[in-house]
Amino acid sequence: MRRFLLIFVISLIGAVGANAQIHPATSAIASASPSLAPPLPSGNGDGTIISTIFEGPTRFEASIEYAWTHAEVAPNLNYNLNGFVGSLTWFLNRDIGIEGQLLGGWGGGDSSAKLAFAGGGLHARFNQTNRLQPWVHGLIGNTHFHPQTLYGSQQSFGWEAGGGIDYRLVTWLSLRAGVDALGTHFFEVSQVSPVIHGGVVFNF
Repeated sequence: MRRFLLIFVISLIGAVGANAQIHPATSAIASASPSLAPPLPSGNGDGTIISTIFEGPTRFEASIEYAWTHAEVAPNLNYNLNGFVGSLTWFLNRDIGIEGQLLGGWGGGDSSAKLAFAGGGLHARFNQTNRLQPWVHGLIGNTHFHPQTLYGSQQSFGWEAGGGIDYRLVTWLSLRAGVDALGTHFFEVSQVSPVIHGGVVFNF
């Protein structure tokens, strides 16, 4: 009988201890603790994490783009040129930067026409932390045209003004589309040629 009572008392003490471990207060804390952690970014179903938050504005932009230029260098000299635009911009602050650019185009049907512009100036951007980032720029420099003609020099002062929009894929890479007006003064005549361009921009 005494042995039975001893076993009963030990069993009762064990049951009380186990009940204390799952007290409603501690159970509530345990069930509530996962909600204290911040929610994870959403995924795309394949285990990768998608984040739509970009870092702050970058200090440099380098672009390489395809360019189409309709050059009217004289009354009877009109060319549709295919080429490229390469630029590098250093931003002095969040919005304004200094840009250097090289534009080249060649072709024009059966001709061997070539047009090149090298210049620099100011570049302004907007909405630096959004996917869509409009921009404008204005440049001055030197323009070269080939072939040599009887009308005058192949060299000319040049200017370029225009703008476009960048679509930011990730912090370091954007897609760009833009339209510019290229001003020249070949053969004692002033010209304004449209330039349509698009390509990629590296942000760093």
